[in-house]
Amino acid sequence: MKYIRYRMIMNIILYFTIFASILFVAHISATKSVKLALSNQLPPLMNNALINAHDEEGLFQLSSEYITKELNPLTFTTATNIHLINNVFLSSLSFSSKPVNTSERIKNNLHFIEWDYPGGTIEVRFALSFSYHWLMIMLMAMVITLFLLTLEVLLPSKNNQLKKQLHNNLSRFGYDPLQVKELINFTDKNPSYLKQIKRLNKESSLTFGDLIWLLENEHLKTLVEDKFCWFIIAINQKHTVEDAMNIAEQDDSIIFDIQHQQVIIHGLKIQFPKTPLFYYFWYAKRKIEGLDGYINPLQNKPDIENGVKLAKIMESYQGHQRAINDLTTIGLKGKTLDQNRNKIKDELQKTLGSDIAKAYLFDCIRDTKTARYKYAISLPSSAITLQSNAITKPLSQ
Repeated sequence: MKYIRYRMIMNIILYFTIFASILFVAHISATKSVKLALSNQLPPLMNNALINAHDEEGLFQLSSEYITKELNPLTFTTATNIHLINNVFLSSLSFSSKPVNTSERIKNNLHFIEWDYPGGTIEVRFALSFSYHWLMIMLMAMVITLFLLTLEVLLPSKNNQLKKQLHNNLSRFGYDPLQVKELINFTDKNPSYLKQIKRLNKESSLTFGDLIWLLENEHLKTLVEDKFCWFIIAINQKHTVEDAMNIAEQDDSIIFDIQHQQVIIHGLKIQFPKTPLFYYFWYAKRKIEGLDGYINPLQNKPDIENGVKLAKIMESYQGHQRAINDLTTIGLKGKTLDQNRNKIKDELQKTLGSDIAKAYLFDCIRDTKTARYKYAISLPSSAITLQSNAITKPLSQ
């Protein structure tokens, strides 16, 4: 509805702009024609009359009255052969041998003609009134408006080609012709919507009603590339369109909610299997505490100390007993760390996709001393929050 009102208002503005332009052109054209005719007729007429005149002012007065009476209505021509003005009248006419200044002419909306004669300079000041053919002007404005609107539709353009392509794409997605037309109408106001609508239909499960809501409220304008990706992710996770907009507006961050067995990334809740979540939490806790990236232990030398620390985290949140026992008795093993990082990667990519998930995974840097790789969460510590009251003891102790 917003778009329909917008188009109606714009078409009305176009019509009245054309109407005013026609009126202006007709007025200027008729005025120039009258001024040219008077410039040709009045100088020789008045010069001859002044030859034997004893009272110039009296002659000027009589001449003004006589000419006004004889010439009205004036003969004129316009720029077009279309009858836009019925009549033009001299509403006032006066002669003077003492020209007035320009500001006085403008103030009184006067036209003027000047010429020299043997006794000095004569100036004719006159004002015009017009009788317009309003019906003809209205019809002409309507015809031109309809012509321009038709031209807009018929002329080939890149935008129209995209519309045709989008029409075909939307039809294949199951929208009926009226729905397709309603969607495409929004692109007249903002052509960038074309690609966004096409992408939403291709990559998301957004309903037609929600799509119209986005367009009517102009939310697509705020969904720049990264936000657009998050919006699509949230919609595909069955969030409402309002919640998806809220998730799209969040900052890059991750919250570990171990009690509910989930992480909240960019405002989006992601359920995790228990054991990979504990490993993810452990890496996050190391990052927050400012510890260096963790180097995988040697194959024949598991890390008992850090294994016990991770086991305590698991015990606090009812982790799997077998995993707790292995960490306590054997310690952290490189193979187990690799497996759980891969599981973390799989869980994030399953929900976020590989490109978005990358920012929430791990940096892998070769250690110069051991020539082995060390791993740390990519996000800065300021973007990580641990929702945990049970684990307060630092890992470095």
